[in-house]
Amino acid sequence: MRKQKPRVGRAIPTIAGPTPGRCPPADLQDAAIRQNVRDTAARLKVADGVLAEKIAEGRLKIVSATYDLSTAQVAFDA
Repeated sequence: MRKQKPRVGRAIPTIAGPTPGRCPPADLQDAAIRQNVRDTAARLKVADGVLAEKIAEGRLKIVSATYDLSTAQVAFDA
């Protein structure tokens, strides 16, 4: 049985993204969530050849957005 390596590498840049000293805790959490969404969208754009091909053809667009459970609003990243 093969031992799996921990997948910490992807999480570190997202965690390190927002600077704790510059935001209150609620803003820091929101900033971390938004950064994670942006990073995930960026990875999707290049991770799959089929998706990358559709994007290049102009047939697909991947955008980052968050959904607020308390307001039921979707906020799209600029």
